[in-house]
Amino acid sequence: MMEDIKSGKDGVSFILVFKLSRFGRNAADVLSTLQTLQDYGSNLICVEDGIDSSKLESALIGQPKTPNRQDVGKDVGLEVGLAEKIIELISDNSGIKMSEMAEKLEVTTRTIEREMKKLRESGRVKRVGGKRYGHWKIND
Repeated sequence: MMEDIKSGKDGVSFILVFKLSRFGRNAADVLSTLQTLQDYGSNLICVEDGIDSSKLESALIGQPKTPNRQDVGKDVGLEVGLAEKIIELISDNSGIKMSEMAEKLEVTTRTIEREMKKLRESGRVKRVGGKRYGHWKIND
């Protein structure tokens, strides 16, 4: 779709989505894509969030509707500080399962898996033992 807009194919002037979360995975992607749309003379209309980028006065797109706390991480991308919240959960219970973290943080298990992968690759967290009987170790 973006390639069609950039090439001028079919003269796309608007993109219509029901929810902003269906348009991009996280706020950075959404803002970047919105800027590109503006650069090529196209606009975004988001029904549920009440966004019509053609009516925004600034050159940069304004902030999307602030999600409710329980929605953060579900539909609009990761909440800032998710890694720190995971670390806190592990420090409280080193045997916590990823599914339990997801439930407590109100995000998907897949979101926790992605964040844990980043934490392991950065060396902040290590898994000691197996999946079933192991536990997490926080490296300071």
